[in-house]
Order: sequence, then structure tokens, then C-alpha cells
Amino acid sequence: MERMHAPAIDLSRILYKVVTPYRPEAWKQALIDADLMHIYPNLVNDLTHGSPIGNPPPIHFSFIPKNLPSANIQPEYISNLIAEEVAAGRMDGPYTIEQAHAIYHGHFRTCPLGLVEKPGSTALRMIRHFSKEDKFGDLTNSWVDSVDFPTRWFTAAQAADFVSFDLVYLPQMPSLPVSVLHTAHFSLYFLFLLCWAVEAAGNCLPTCESSAPGGS
Repeated sequence: MERMHAPAIDLSRILYKVVTPYRPEAWKQALIDADLMHIYPNLVNDLTHGSPIGNPPPIHFSFIPKNLPSANIQPEYISNLIAEEVAAGRMDGPYTIEQAHAIYHGHFRTCPLGLVEKPGSTALRMIRHFSKEDKFGDLTNSWVDSVDFPTRWFTAAQAADFVSFDLVYLPQMPSLPVSVLHTAHFSLYFLFLLCWAVEAAGNCLPTCESSAPGGS
């Protein structure tokens, strides 16, 4: 694959860019209409400005570990995936170390990439190894307090059960304005309604994927 050249840096565009398919104002209105804003007071802010991953300590040296050996199984897969993310605006780069120092105004940390097989398949997926230790034994995941980010994991079959369960409780949901349905992405809005129904039944609100040791 031809080596890409590092682009010019636009700090205002790179450092605090937030790319998301969610529409914060539509979610805000949905939360207000469902009287759930007090339960999820930070959701709209996090959708707008990005969600914090914890409270990491000051970084005093740059940590740039090598990729995992599994990355060599299909390096073109990783290169193509990164290229797709850059083209879609969800990633930027590539940048030189010097440019990265300029963007972050100092030292920074990277996580090694690797490949693992998808559950129940021989197909591969890329992971970001946030549990890679530096020379002092520190790792990014150790700075994230799991208590602050409660997460429950569900299988596809369990998610299907949620959908079936949701149909039972749909008649009890509050009426929502048509404008919200028109401005929110339908599948995301349906997920919100689904979560509302599960919580209304006294269950924990299901949350989606988050970083985990050795995960993406």
C-alpha cells in the first residue's frame, strides 16, 4: 500500500472535533418529553462535546508501543479500515510524531492495534489494546474507574428479547411529538424508546459497547 503523506494541521479542526450520528437536540427533546432528563443529565452534553473516559494523570512522556503481532495477519485489512474511517471523517491523519506533539501541545499516548476473530466466525475485527502497559506499568484502562461507567453486556439473542419485550410496553409510553421523530435518526430513536421500556419495567438500562481490556 502506498505510504500516505502527513497532512497540514488545523488545530481547531482536529483536537476537539466530535463526529457522531446522534442529533443532540432531538435526544434532548426526547429526554424532556419522556421526563428522563434528570436521570441522564450529561447525555446531551456528551453527545455534543464528547464523553470523558476518566480522569487520567498528566502525561510526562510519549508512549508509542508497537502493534500486536496479530496485526501482521492481514495488515491490508487494518490499512483499509483506517482509510475508510479517515474518508468518513471519524479519524484524522496520518501525522508525524512532531505533528502529534503540536496537536496535543505535548506528550501523548497511543494504543497498539491487533486483530481477533469475531465470536462464532473466522472473520477478523480490529481491536485497540488499551491495556498495554508502559515502562512504569501504567495502562490507559487502569485510569478508567468502572464504577463511573457501569456497563452491562448483552448477546444478539438478548437484544432480540428486548425488542419483543418493548412491544408489550409500547402502549404505556408517553406521546412524542412528530417533529422529534422526523429529526432523530429512526433506529437510534427506537433504541431510546426500547431503553425507556426496559427501564420502565424495573430493569437496568442496557448500554452499548465500551472499551474493555484488550477490546476495541
